[in-house]
This record gives sequence, structure tokens and C-alpha cells, in this order.
Amino acid sequence: MTLLHNFNPNPMCVDMGNYLSGHGGVSNCNILNIVSHYAPPSDFPGFCVETIADGDSWCGMECPDVPRNTPLVLAANMAVGDNTTSKPLYGSWVNVWAGPETDWRSRGSLTSSGVSGDITLPSGGKTPQIVFRGPAKAGQRIYIWSIYLGTRADYETLQRYAPGAPLAGSLMPLRGGEA
Repeated sequence: MTLLHNFNPNPMCVDMGNYLSGHGGVSNCNILNIVSHYAPPSDFPGFCVETIADGDSWCGMECPDVPRNTPLVLAANMAVGDNTTSKPLYGSWVNVWAGPETDWRSRGSLTSSGVSGDITLPSGGKTPQIVFRGPAKAGQRIYIWSIYLGTRADYETLQRYAPGAPLAGSLMPLRGGEA
């Protein structure tokens, strides 16, 4: 048996506004805590990124324990608020940023709910971050919940045992798939 890991340091989105302010940064947006009821349906806690003024808005969450040089996937559920553009001003709604100062950039991303392709973060450099982008216009929102960053095998196992769950902490499946 092995433990399943989510390297997202705040999978239950506890007090995300304060958490992001102290562990990555917030720019041009308000962060609102929510319990989501969007498609796909979920009662798991999440948060909302609401753009304050027209232009780029984002917030980042440092992930100090994420392994480097290991194929990972990023997964999340998202719902774009009413009257919101279908994509952020720059990049994707959710990105994983990593690398040295001279090559700090997005290494993988999501533009809609689901799971990304494989992401491999280089060793060294700054602490990797999951970066969430807000819509381009003031007052617009995106809702995000069930954020996962870990191996594809762990994600697929999680989906068998707890579909759509955010995997807070770790989960040890029963031997032989027993329920």
C-alpha cells in the first residue's frame, strides 16, 4: 500500500484570501471563500477570484513540498461567473509556475475543469506556485475548487476512491481495492 499525495498546501481552501496574501501573493483581485454548487456539482470548499479593476489579476500559492523532475498533473474544477470572458487576459485560469529567476514561467496549465497533461518542474530555483488568474474586467469572477497537484497515478487512484474530492492530507486506499 502507498499513500496518495496532493502537493497543494491548502486543498480545503481554508481562508484563501489571507493564505494567498501570505504564501504567494495577490494582485488586482479579491479572494472570496465559497462552497461551490457549480457544474460539475461539488460541495467541496473553494474560492472565487474577483477582479478589482480592468486588466490582469492573479493570485499565487507557493507549493514548497512539490517534487522536482517528476511528472505531475494539475487538476481543478472551475466555473466562470456570469458575463465573464471565456478566458483570462493572459495565459490560463490555473498555472503551475516554477524555475530559476532567469526562467520563471508557467510549466503547465488548465483552461477549464479537468486534469492537465504531464508537468515536470525543474530542480532548483524559486519555490513553485499554483497561480490563479482572474477575468479581465472589474467585477467579474471565476470559481475554483478541488485543486490537485501530484502524480497522475495518485490522481487516478483518488478518482476511484473519492471522485471529485480535493484530497486534503493523504489517503491510503485499502489493499486490493477493498471498499
